[in-house]
Amino acid sequence: MDLDEQVGDYLEQAEECLVADDNKAEFYLLKFLELNTNTKKRSKAYLRLGEIYQRTKQEDLSDLYYRKALEEDPENKEAEEHLKLKNE
Repeated sequence: MDLDEQVGDYLEQAEECLVADDNKAEFYLLKFLELNTNTKKRSKAYLRLGEIYQRTKQEDLSDLYYRKALEEDPENKEAEEHLKLKNE
């Protein structure tokens, strides 16, 4: 498996874990971010981390990762919406 396949695999595994295991999903997302430079995919990973931290009541971390998602992709509507809802 080449590096691009391995990096993509981390994102896929994280998405699968989001439903059942936030800790495992967090691990795969952070690993993905270590290895990936594609801004759109990084934005998605940051968004998912923000959702994990919001679910686990870690509000400062969820805000941080939603903002990082928007830094990577200013058109990330999901991240924008999450921040908007949190600040209402």
